[in-house]
Amino acid sequence: MKILLINPPYSTDCCAYDTGPYVHSPVPSFGLGYIASFLISKGYNDLKWLECPIYNLNIKDVVDEVKKNNYNFIGITSTSHTYPNALELAKEIKKVSPDSFIVFGGVHVSFDYNNTLKNDFVDAVAIGEGEITTYELIKAIEKKQDLSAVKGIAYRQKGKIIVNESRPQLENLDELPFPARNLLPKNILKKSGASLLTSRGCPFNCIFCSSGKFWNRRVRYRSSQNVIKELKEVIKYCDPKQFEFVDDTFTLDKKRTMEICDMIKKENIKLSWSCNSRVDTIDEEMAKKLKWAGCKEIFFGVESVSQEVLNNSKKGITLEQIKNAIKFCKKQGLYVTLSFVLGLPGESKKTIKDLIEFIKKTEADEILVNPLIPLIGTELYTSPEKYNIKFEKGNWKDYVVFIVDTPQLSKEELKESYMDIIAAILLKEKK
Repeated sequence: MKILLINPPYSTDCCAYDTGPYVHSPVPSFGLGYIASFLISKGYNDLKWLECPIYNLNIKDVVDEVKKNNYNFIGITSTSHTYPNALELAKEIKKVSPDSFIVFGGVHVSFDYNNTLKNDFVDAVAIGEGEITTYELIKAIEKKQDLSAVKGIAYRQKGKIIVNESRPQLENLDELPFPARNLLPKNILKKSGASLLTSRGCPFNCIFCSSGKFWNRRVRYRSSQNVIKELKEVIKYCDPKQFEFVDDTFTLDKKRTMEICDMIKKENIKLSWSCNSRVDTIDEEMAKKLKWAGCKEIFFGVESVSQEVLNNSKKGITLEQIKNAIKFCKKQGLYVTLSFVLGLPGESKKTIKDLIEFIKKTEADEILVNPLIPLIGTELYTSPEKYNIKFEKGNWKDYVVFIVDTPQLSKEELKESYMDIIAAILLKEKK
């Protein structure tokens, strides 16, 4: 079985204002990396992992690769942003390799498998975690078995879409082999920085994010020992300049976070690193510990400086917590990045004015602003009328720009406000 795993090209550039000095380069798809290593551990060594965003490959480049190597099984991951290109890629691959079995995976198609399978060039969709599902699917294809026994997939049979029994989530993440970074060039990893995922899941209910729903509102952690073992392996393989913990919220479990920091110090790992956090999971003690263990940058998704907007969005944080998180981290000399979403329920000219005033005064080092994108799988996507927002569903190519009209602001007004916010950020940077 000859296997190709693909992270497709980006459809368009993200419009986030992003100037951070640490890890903001494209990073490999962890889903594909784990699937690759799991398949290799089961004896499937004729496997290639193609990262289009990192290699700067376009659809033609990938099709040429398929022409040359005649792959039997092709797995394509996608987010809502890459979904249009993923479909176009699969369509072109089928033209040159009609016998290849093409399976889609990732967050987007896990929520939209019915529409994805309306395309006859997609043979199946892996729903949820992909390691065991992909392995069992490949085995079934090899043995020419019926696919009905493979948990966690949807597929077509005689023109009808079949959805199999769900696959239970893997309970012990330490059982998984580390992502197959050896399939990627060392210089690529060294340049983009090394990223580690130490947990899976999110327990929160933000109406604009699908992570909680995708992971069934639960979090599973790898052991601290397992995390450090992977980190040492990464350092040995590619000697990166820095690394990043890319968990949804690295600081969610304080005891575990502190333990990982202690182990980083104990193992004499002197690289700088960054992580994602939430303002309600950080305190002065943890900020001090993060800095002590080598953390240089911390990212907070705060979304708004309006308590009403935060409440409407079910973010679950307060303005006081935002203020304190910045204070705790800046006291330790951490580089603080704050991310905002423009256009959430309750957004108005006043809330935008308040954000601009906040930007002028904040001690945070970097501000990112993104348009509200009602991603599939989110409450905003499934129930827009509940929040009085309007947008065109399914036009995924537009899902990196302003597409939402709110009761207070049209998408055109939101775009104008975005430019005012960027002007405030630039003015602050010049000072």
